[in-house]
Amino acid sequence: MRPLNKVKRKIILIDPSGDMVLHFIENWDVLLIVAMTSDIKKEIQCVIGQKEIDVLDISDLLNLPHQPGINITLLHEYRHIEGDFLYNNMRIYGSAPKVRYIYFNCLAFWNNLINDKKPDLIYSSTDLHAQSFDIIPLEIASKRNILAVFSPPVSAYKQPLTLLVKYKNRELIDAFDDRINIDLIKRTIFEGESSRKSILHMAIDLLSEKKIRILISKALTYIKSVLSSIFPYMLRTFFLSLFKGFRSDYHTGSGKVIIKDHHFISHTLVSYLYMIFGRLHYFKISTPILPKEKFVYMSLHMEPEAVLVNSSLNQQLYLAEMLANSLPAGWKLLVKEHPHQFKLSMSHMYYFLVNLPLMKWFGSYKRLSSIENISLLSVSVNSETVLKKASAVFTVAGSVALEAVVERVPVMCPTGSFYIRLSPSIREISCQEDIREFLLALDSTDKTEQTTNSDSLAYRKMILNDSGGFGTEIISRALHRELEV
Repeated sequence: MRPLNKVKRKIILIDPSGDMVLHFIENWDVLLIVAMTSDIKKEIQCVIGQKEIDVLDISDLLNLPHQPGINITLLHEYRHIEGDFLYNNMRIYGSAPKVRYIYFNCLAFWNNLINDKKPDLIYSSTDLHAQSFDIIPLEIASKRNILAVFSPPVSAYKQPLTLLVKYKNRELIDAFDDRINIDLIKRTIFEGESSRKSILHMAIDLLSEKKIRILISKALTYIKSVLSSIFPYMLRTFFLSLFKGFRSDYHTGSGKVIIKDHHFISHTLVSYLYMIFGRLHYFKISTPILPKEKFVYMSLHMEPEAVLVNSSLNQQLYLAEMLANSLPAGWKLLVKEHPHQFKLSMSHMYYFLVNLPLMKWFGSYKRLSSIENISLLSVSVNSETVLKKASAVFTVAGSVALEAVVERVPVMCPTGSFYIRLSPSIREISCQEDIREFLLALDSTDKTEQTTNSDSLAYRKMILNDSGGFGTEIISRALHRELEV
């Protein structure tokens, strides 16, 4: 493979894909690679062969020998990330002193390593998780004026889209590569959205009487919810989780799991029952019917989820109330729970299940439904249907923002979201006054005039991260160009 540059720049790689490793070790001076699991660590070590490159996994970082160099000045310098780190890792460990020790130790490790190795760039190919392997090294690099970049996935569909984002200011890095097939991206961006109707919904549609249709819909939805809550979840989640008793599973995002020692069977049972009652409660008070009035659509994120940890406005109940209080007269706020919040039946979802009571407050549903201009939407209604009638969309960092732009629906995102720079129709909001001003302007404007054409979306700033290595080369070239700016 032809080298990209004559002089190899020094880089630390965090969670690189298999295609990335070979390319980067041939075109960069790779100082360190951080893998998500011990299995992936072994695979990377096989790929790099005899080359002297350090490879660590998350377990290595969490169990580092005692590191020198912690002092009051260093702790104060990074005080702003300590809370996020403690919040995120308390989900894994039940001991606050242990989590704080791990934070101090990892902070010292990364500070010493970066000061010693002096990398030109730290690149994390994964979303930020406020963990020892991403937020600490990226934050230290930014403080040292070292380029720090991460690649959050902006779409969970069959053709994943990935952005290059500067950690320091959340600016996008443009790929500037003519080989990016923009038409392919546009055609495949929403392949994951199913347009097929279930037999249940087809039967309901055949009934012409509105009141009967609504009554049967609610009854059948509730029955379906009860059945799906008891049987599939009990068989696939609860009984499987019994074998995980006396252990804690940390979900790495790759389908592989790192085992820690924490949770008991009773903990799993409580979490499981909590999820079932939360699911039944939501299905009872939500509706598949869209409002007749103008409405703002707010799709919730799963909890716990990394994008909420890394957003300044991350309490979803408060966000919904703030939006509702900012609506023009006669408008509604339509809130929809994330469908996967109630689908913790996969083995790698066990991590979310056992932490659910700590991170998700199902009482928020009742609180939201008590507000006059808020409606809860059934999770069975897909986004495509909602966006055709929505006047605006609010999301912290969900791919519904991209769907909305394509459907020519204005979008609001909190300050710091990387989505803001993708299209003129995405508005940055930092307070209630921003929301009110944005929505009042929309209220007096025709929907077709509210947004520019969907072609205005900066598709060129998206990287098609395919399995053939094409995306890796584009990422690598873009990073080299950014270092030369």
